[in-house]
Amino acid sequence: MKINKFYSLQVKFSISFALVISIILLSTSIFSAFSTNQAINNIDKKINENKSLRAEIILKESLEELSDYRELQYSAQQIAKLYGWRVVLNNNEGFIVVDSSQIAMDSKGEYETFYERFGNGDIFDTVYPVENKKKELIGNLYIDTNPKKNQRPLLLREYNPLEKISSVSNKINSDIKASDEYYDQLSDLVDPPLNDLRNSYQRTLIFSGILAGIIGLVIIMYLTKKMIFPIKNLRNAALLVGEGNLSHRVQEDSNDELGDLSKVFNKMIEDLEQSKSVQKRLTADIAHELRTPLTNIIGYIEAYKDRIIKSELETIDTIHEQTLHLSKLVEDLRILSIADSKALLLNKKIDNLVEIVKNTHSDFNNKFNDKSIKSKVISDKDEIMIEFDSTRIKQILSNLIENALIHTPNKGIINISIKSQKYNIEIEISDNGTGIKEKDLEKIFDQFYRADISRNRSTGGTGLGLSIVKKLVEAHGGNINVKSIENEGTSFLISLPL
Repeated sequence: MKINKFYSLQVKFSISFALVISIILLSTSIFSAFSTNQAINNIDKKINENKSLRAEIILKESLEELSDYRELQYSAQQIAKLYGWRVVLNNNEGFIVVDSSQIAMDSKGEYETFYERFGNGDIFDTVYPVENKKKELIGNLYIDTNPKKNQRPLLLREYNPLEKISSVSNKINSDIKASDEYYDQLSDLVDPPLNDLRNSYQRTLIFSGILAGIIGLVIIMYLTKKMIFPIKNLRNAALLVGEGNLSHRVQEDSNDELGDLSKVFNKMIEDLEQSKSVQKRLTADIAHELRTPLTNIIGYIEAYKDRIIKSELETIDTIHEQTLHLSKLVEDLRILSIADSKALLLNKKIDNLVEIVKNTHSDFNNKFNDKSIKSKVISDKDEIMIEFDSTRIKQILSNLIENALIHTPNKGIINISIKSQKYNIEIEISDNGTGIKEKDLEKIFDQFYRADISRNRSTGGTGLGLSIVKKLVEAHGGNINVKSIENEGTSFLISLPL
């Protein structure tokens, strides 16, 4: 099945990470822009304060050096032109003597009062008192740092570097030179390009953000591709397994969750491979188990039909025995099938477990006597009342006792012990028979499994007895374990919950 690239995990991861990076970059940019804007505004505020103070000093110095307010008007226009302000100076009598945006005197050559021109003066955001060298108040300096278009500074008149002006302090026709130092003094007050700085920073921030986003996206694509690679391998392996190729394995080259998933996946394939092998062996075993009695039955019937043998009781008994063997095999397979599908129903009732064990044991007395086997039931209590299915418990015990009888020699020992624990009941069936090889112990409960010595077709049976025992014990919520030493004996320990 082909996956749409737009719905792949790599695309989803990439988009998710890209969104996270975008949000982080956007948040950082907004915070940086806000912080920078605040810092620039603070700097701008301080610069304006310094410029206002400097403008006041220049006007004061100009007032002391120049002969009349017309020359001071020119200085104010220079300041206003440099800063983009509107600068107004009124004297102690309230008359406007300097206005950078409007001629101070009217057409009659008279000065207007501050109130007549500006009313309450709301347009001005800064006011400074102006003092002379003697610390005497000579007027107020009003500054509008953001004037409207119609309040912009007047055009500077043509300026001659050497200009003759009259001195206020009895200096007549003094040559006052508008020197380069004077211009430099004014130029020092020019606005630094803060807006350019702000715009440059924002452009740099945007460019850096885009570049970081592109680099981050490339890194994300690379990392997600590397992360998704093991998942793609798992997917391809799953497709191969689905096609029946159980020999394929995925690489286990990492110690993270994907590496652990790869190990689990490989274990699953191994289990499937083993299950398939068991299934093949099971099919072969069932075919063999069915073929042997069926062949015998067919042989006897054909011999009787061809009158090779006569209808004798012994022949009928043999056919009946083979038929019972077939019936038992089919029943065992039915029980295993039900147990494997978790559909085995138990008819549980509270009963005396000790009594059930003893009754089942007594059913084998004749077989014990035939082989001169010593056998007994040992219990720490005469009565243990628990909930169980008596029919299935008898089946469990019968299979284990039958198994012990097959592999215990004449004059051997088979004992059953019952112990009541705090949370469970333990039933142990032990013998001193041929035992089981260590390599066969872990497979002893597999269907149709026969150990070389302890479980052989020559001994009879279907090879399903112990498998059924395990399923029935687990259906009761218990478990069964086996211990065995070759040529010394075997012990099966059943644990049932109280």
